[in-house]
Amino acid sequence: MAWHVVLAAFLTCFSYLLWQILRPLVLKSPLSDIQGPPKKSFLFGNFTQLFNRTGWNFHLDLVKKYGPTSKVHFILGDERLYTIDPLALHHIFVKHQYIYEETPFFLLVNKLQFGTSLLSTLGEHHKKQRKMLNPVFSLKHMRGLLSIFYPVSHQLRDVLARKVRNGENEINVMEWMSRAALEYIGCGGFGHSFDALNESSRNEYGEAVKMLVYVIAVLLETFC
Repeated sequence: MAWHVVLAAFLTCFSYLLWQILRPLVLKSPLSDIQGPPKKSFLFGNFTQLFNRTGWNFHLDLVKKYGPTSKVHFILGDERLYTIDPLALHHIFVKHQYIYEETPFFLLVNKLQFGTSLLSTLGEHHKKQRKMLNPVFSLKHMRGLLSIFYPVSHQLRDVLARKVRNGENEINVMEWMSRAALEYIGCGGFGHSFDALNESSRNEYGEAVKMLVYVIAVLLETFC
């Protein structure tokens, strides 16, 4: 009986891989007319280039070579639309957000990491959880957090002002906004400061959050 299960699993995996190879020859992809970078590997496509803590140059090259919208290759030959176009992003995330659902892979990875949560559910379950969280993000509740948020904002302002006074030609605003967001969440949501806006301080949790997706990508590439 056991060998039947093993054989069935093997045939399923083999059939899936074969379909991934033959699918581009049989069916035309909706993204086939969009240009993009070549695959780094057959199994992982551009996944480890996209989700890499030190992969900003890859993202910059995408925009320089292919413009604001391009096609990237994902795991097992899947194709994904990569866009930074403001109108497209507004259409996807604001105007028609319930039409563009997350991919099964995205939901599976989030469920393994965070359990059955907002980041890993769709449909009625997702709406139910959002409804439960609505009071937390109500105007009345958010107004009550202003006394917590203002000091964080002032700290961010002081950091950027100090860098300008010191004559720095470039300031990585993305990094500092990410630090501020982490501090907002820590102070406003958990009553704990991660000291994220202190340049001389390294927070273990903050570093772990930054490395999370990159480590997953490396593990996939190493063991799969």
